[in-house]
Amino acid sequence: MLVLIPCSAACGPSEEKREAQAVQAAINRVRKADHPGRAPVLVELEQLTAKGLQAEQARAACAIAFRALEDAETLTAKVEKEVAAHSSAGIAPPADLLTRLEEAQKLLDGSEAKMPACQQAVKALQQLLR
Repeated sequence: MLVLIPCSAACGPSEEKREAQAVQAAINRVRKADHPGRAPVLVELEQLTAKGLQAEQARAACAIAFRALEDAETLTAKVEKEVAAHSSAGIAPPADLLTRLEEAQKLLDGSEAKMPACQQAVKALQQLLR
């Protein structure tokens, strides 16, 4: 006599592990992407939902750190483009240029300060996936 046992929760990775794998994959895509290609994959990470504590902590910490980096790089690129346009036209750059560069630097500094939390959360996530 053959008895079939349903394979529900016992087969394959748990929901927590699948979620952790999805978060880790999204973080890896963000890490590998360069500006401006990082923006769409960062939005994916930001919009990802995670119920598991470690997956959510990693998602949130990395989304915050990389958002600050992306915003800094976006602002810096805009300012550089504006400076080049004004320079080639032989006119002075706008008065608020220095203020915007300082803002970009603050965002970059903020990103650098937040990256260790992202790295720690990713390490914890990797532990879960072992």
